[in-house]
Amino acid sequence: MIYPKRGIKSRWMAILTGFLIFIWLGQEDNHTLPVTLLGIWSAGFSVIFISMGKLGGQYFHYRQLPLLGLLFGAIGGVSASLMTAALMLFKNARHAHFLPDYPAGMMGDILERAPLWGLAGAFIGLGIALIQIAQHPPPNQ
Repeated sequence: MIYPKRGIKSRWMAILTGFLIFIWLGQEDNHTLPVTLLGIWSAGFSVIFISMGKLGGQYFHYRQLPLLGLLFGAIGGVSASLMTAALMLFKNARHAHFLPDYPAGMMGDILERAPLWGLAGAFIGLGIALIQIAQHPPPNQ
């Protein structure tokens, strides 16, 4: 299987991600769901975007796909926790209220769960790799 290269769609998705973060930063909102979804989306997209740039066009055997799925999923899961905390910190710094929108304890709790998010991301990546193999079986079978 040949790993896909970056294309015009991936560039437009990067622009959309930046636009969504820009819109979210302007809102007076302290709910955790939007920032968590933005953190997951931006981290997952970043892993895909960077891997397409580094590995795009290279051939990978079907036996390597589950390992790649585990690796990229784990990186994406840990990155989601880091990105969520970074977005919280950036919004706190931008709004500069006396009482921050996201307290330090909340950001610490998000970072504390990074290993679990990494494990969940690894399982999601493995599942995506297995679905890819099932939908596009190797040509010798």
